[in-house]
Amino acid sequence: MVTFLELRDAQPTRLGAAADEWLRMAEKLARLETRVVNELTKPLRNSGWAGESADIAFRSFDRLDDELELAARQTRNLATVIRFARTEFVKVQEQLRAVLGAVRRDGLQVDDRGAVQPPSGYVSESLDPIGYQRYRQLIANARAYTDQITTLVRRASQLDGDCARVLMRFEPYSPGRMASGEWRDATGDARSALNLMGMTERNIPAAGSAPQANRAWWDGLSEEHRSLYLAAHPDRVGALDGLPAQQRHDANQMAMRNLIEMRSAADGPTERLTTLLDRLEASEYGPQAQRLYLLGIDNRLDGLGVVSVGNPDTARHLGVAVVPGITVTLDDMNGQIDRAGALRQTADDLTPDVEGDVAVVAWVGYDTPGVVTSPAHGYADTAAPVLDRFVDGTQVAQEAEGTQSHRTVVGHSYGSSVVGLAASQGNGLAVHDIIVAGSPGMRVPDATHLNIDPRHVWAGRASDDPIPVIGPISHGPAPHTEAFGANRFHVDTSGHVDYWRPGSESLRNQAHILVGQYDRVTLDHGRPPR
Repeated sequence: MVTFLELRDAQPTRLGAAADEWLRMAEKLARLETRVVNELTKPLRNSGWAGESADIAFRSFDRLDDELELAARQTRNLATVIRFARTEFVKVQEQLRAVLGAVRRDGLQVDDRGAVQPPSGYVSESLDPIGYQRYRQLIANARAYTDQITTLVRRASQLDGDCARVLMRFEPYSPGRMASGEWRDATGDARSALNLMGMTERNIPAAGSAPQANRAWWDGLSEEHRSLYLAAHPDRVGALDGLPAQQRHDANQMAMRNLIEMRSAADGPTERLTTLLDRLEASEYGPQAQRLYLLGIDNRLDGLGVVSVGNPDTARHLGVAVVPGITVTLDDMNGQIDRAGALRQTADDLTPDVEGDVAVVAWVGYDTPGVVTSPAHGYADTAAPVLDRFVDGTQVAQEAEGTQSHRTVVGHSYGSSVVGLAASQGNGLAVHDIIVAGSPGMRVPDATHLNIDPRHVWAGRASDDPIPVIGPISHGPAPHTEAFGANRFHVDTSGHVDYWRPGSESLRNQAHILVGQYDRVTLDHGRPPR
């Protein structure tokens, strides 16, 4: 309970200095986490050390990394709460000072309880009518000032209690040791802080909002409020197309940790999440150009996942999405990352002047069909606008970064039908080239319906791949045929799933397209752009 004297004499501006110190502590913790990764864990993981002892050591280092990451985020958010308290207490105190100034101007006094004393003496109404009216007004003013002071003291008390309850939530489970449930607890802490500040989940753009609107919302937040929203609602923030890749990665990784800690069967198996999390964390210890960025995660049912190999916001050449075909689920994410990684590495090797200027996104961002079905099944119809919005989102993020990139979308098998439908609708996909491999048809009559110069449409088919033969029955003309009007790049692999085999001509041809080296693509038919 805050008293009148405490509110009057408090120095809430000093809370600003305290918040600054907590923020500096958060920055120190973040730098320490970076040092742990770069100077401790990465050298040991890359040393070739293996065995039971190594596994135990690496798990310990990973926990230390997690502890520092969480401590930095919690400390940063704690600083935000303290800064909010400073701002709000200063407002209340300034209002109190304004009331006390009015009290002094009226010649009245305030006791230590905050009660304004009425004027002393007595004025006869009959002898001094004007003085009497002034006397009565001062009595009324004294009551009104007392009520105002009481209201402000109550407001300060409520604010003090609310801030105290939120700050107490930030206490760690076990100081110096990572305990189960701390990630979810951090989410709860951040939500309490947001509620204290009058900000809720309703402020976050709705699912499916335009990337430009998402980015405008994000850019309109302070760094402190971004950190709170990310921690409070990581699943919502991580799903927003148009936001920076690093922030989406941080949010989605936190959302995934929450799901793992919940261990709810209704949300899908957690083993695949743990496997993916291990893969993401392991990438921190490798080359920067091969870092993985988690741009989407959903563990319900078959699960969805979007992972970029390399930073998509800064890449000069971006494989904006490698869209898979039937039966691919979140359980297959590692294989999809391998496929995207092989394409990224091959393309990056073609531009040796700038290392790490290529990124490729493995996009398991839609519910894939379990079997080959007719166009009426609706999978592609549902997925096409989602893909279009994701592609637009990467462009928005790149523009905010000041990046100008060559952008390519790749569709495999049924994924090419998703790509074709997305490209044929509205103003098409925001890409420079479209590649399809093993396509059963793109849901369009020919390449001219894809809102792009047909010379920038590339199709490949292995000689023994049965899908392009049986697919056109359901999904339209086969893109690898001359009649379709696309360039057919040469494929030297066999079967339906081997188009990205390391060292293959099929992979090299796609890499040449990805970096715009069209004259180096070997063609079975067609005419490359100039």
